[in-house]
Amino acid sequence: KVLGLYQPNGLLYAGAQIRGILAAWGATALFIASLLFLLKAGADYSRGATISFDFLGVVLIVAFRYVTALNLRRAVANGTLGGQRVIVIGDPEELAIKPKTDLLRTYGARELGRFELSAASGPTLSNIAHDIEVIDSVIRAARASDADQVLLALRWVDIVRTDFICERLRALPLPVFLLPDRSVSLILSRSSWDRRVLAPIEVQRAPLSARDLIVKRLFDVTFAGLALALSSPLLLLTGVAIKLDSHGPVIFRQRRRGFNGREFAIYKFRTMTVQEDGSTVRQAQRDDARVTWLGRLLRASSIDELPQLINVLTGDMSLVGPRPHAVVHDDE
Repeated sequence: KVLGLYQPNGLLYAGAQIRGILAAWGATALFIASLLFLLKAGADYSRGATISFDFLGVVLIVAFRYVTALNLRRAVANGTLGGQRVIVIGDPEELAIKPKTDLLRTYGARELGRFELSAASGPTLSNIAHDIEVIDSVIRAARASDADQVLLALRWVDIVRTDFICERLRALPLPVFLLPDRSVSLILSRSSWDRRVLAPIEVQRAPLSARDLIVKRLFDVTFAGLALALSSPLLLLTGVAIKLDSHGPVIFRQRRRGFNGREFAIYKFRTMTVQEDGSTVRQAQRDDARVTWLGRLLRASSIDELPQLINVLTGDMSLVGPRPHAVVHDDE
C-alpha cells in the first residue's frame, strides 16, 4: 500500500507494478534472511526451500496481479465494474483529456452522464445563458440517476466560473469535486514520483456524511415510532371524528417533493372538503370556506400533521428538515 500498488490505476495495469512488487518482495526476502542470521536459526531451515519459496512467491504474485489486471480491464470495458456514480461537467478542452475509462481507472468513478459547458473564452451573455442551461440539465440528470458525486473538469485558474457553477449546484445534496486540469496533469506526467495521480479536490461537501445520515435515520425511526405509539389513541379518535364530521377520506394525500427533489405522497388528516393535487393547488386562507369545522381545530392544534410521522418512518421525510411543498408550488 505504501508503494501505491493498490491504487485503481495500478491495479488495472500489472506491468506498471512489477518494479514495486520486485522491490517489496526483495526487501521481504532480505529481511527474513537477516532475521534468521541474527537469530542463528539458519541451520534449521533448508536453503533450497527458502530460495524456492522466494522464487515461486514472486512469480505467483506477478501472475496473480496480471490475471487480476486483465479481469479488471475486461470489467471496465463491458461496464460491469462499479464505482462511485458521477455526473461530469466541464469545458470542452478539459473534458477531451478525461475519457470515461480514464475516470474509472484513475478515480474509481463510474460516469453516468457528461455535460459540456461553453468554450472558456470569457463571460459573455450567451456563454452564461448556455452554462445555466447545462447546469440545470446536470441537476435533473443527477436526481434522475441517483448520482453520488459531481465532477468538475475545469481549468484551475478559472475561479470565477468554478464558483458560479458550485453556487448553482448547491441545489444538489451531493459533494462536488474538481478534477486536475490539463496543466496539472502535464506536470504530473513529467514527474519521477511514483504516485502521479492527484486526488480530485472537494470544492463542495455533501450536507451530511454517511455517518451523519445513519445517525439522523436512527433518530427519525426511534422518535417517530415512539411518537406514533404514544399518540395512537389520539389518532384513532381523530379519524373517527373526521369521518363523522364530513364526507370524504380520513387521510389527505398530496404529492410533495422531498430530499433531492424526489416526489412522494404526504399523509395528513383531512381538514378540507377538497383533495387538490394537480396543476392547480390553492392554499388555505383565513376564513376559507373549504375548511371544515373540525378541520379548523385540527389545523389550530397541528394535529392534522401527525400522520406525517408515517412519512418519517418510510424515509420520505425527517423529523428535522425543510417543509415539503406541493409539486406545483415547488415548480413555481
